[in-house]
Amino acid sequence: AERGQERLAVEIKSFMGRSEIVDLEQALGQFLLYRSLLRRQEADRQLVLAVPSAVFETVLSSDVGRAVRDDYALALLVFDPDREVISQWLR
Repeated sequence: AERGQERLAVEIKSFMGRSEIVDLEQALGQFLLYRSLLRRQEADRQLVLAVPSAVFETVLSSDVGRAVRDDYALALLVFDPDREVISQWLR
């Protein structure tokens, strides 16, 4: 994807598992792996993690979620799946 002059790769996660923490762990692991590989293949492309607004408001806005976002410098795209719109870009 492209946003203005930026080149993006968007990893979309739904967090539909039994545990939001396990979903976060899996999403974070995949994100970090993809980001590492992407930096070697297409260094000018930024990886963005896309999550539904409900996930952002619960999991990623909790103390654990904020710590993970800060510690790993997650670029987030928060979207409303019902309206099919992006509600926030966070870097």
